[in-house]
Amino acid sequence: ESALHKAAEAVAEKTAPILTPGDRAELHRKMGGLLERSGEDRAALKQYRAALQLDETNTRNRISLGVGLCAAGLPQQALPLLTPLAEPSAAPKENASKLELVTFALGLYTLALAMEENGYLEDALTQYSRAAQTADRPRRFPRCCRGRDRRDGARTEAGTNARSPGRGTP
Repeated sequence: ESALHKAAEAVAEKTAPILTPGDRAELHRKMGGLLERSGEDRAALKQYRAALQLDETNTRNRISLGVGLCAAGLPQQALPLLTPLAEPSAAPKENASKLELVTFALGLYTLALAMEENGYLEDALTQYSRAAQTADRPRRFPRCCRGRDRRDGARTEAGTNARSPGRGTP
C-alpha cells in the first residue's frame, strides 16, 4: 500500500462520523480519482466501490466505477454496472444541467466501450450514438462550443467533472 492509499483510508475513517453518507461517497470518489491518476488502479477501484456502496443513487458514483473498471482492463465488470444507463428512464430530464448532460454522456460512452469490448457491437454503436446526441444538446453549451467541437468539449468536461477535478476521459 502506498502512502497515498494509506492517507485516503485514514481520511475516510476519521471523517466517517461527521459526514453524511452522500458526502462520504463524494470523498471516496474523489480519493479514487487521485489514486487512479497516481497509477494505483486497484486502490482507486476500492474507493469507487465504497462511493457506490454509500450512495447508489448518485449516477456519478456508478459512472466513476465503470470508467475505472474499463481503464483497468475490466470492461466485463463494467457492463452490468453501466447497463441501467441504457434504460429510457435513466436519461437526463429536458431541463438537466450541463454537468448532468455531460456526465450522462460519459456514462453512455463508457457503457458503449464496455459493450464493444465484450462483443456487443450493435448495442455499442447505439450507445455511442446516444452519448453523442446527449453531448450535442445545443442549448446547453456555450456559443464557443457549437458544432463539431461540442462532443470533444463535453467529453473533456465530463471526464474532468464526473469523477474528480482534473481527470480526462478514458
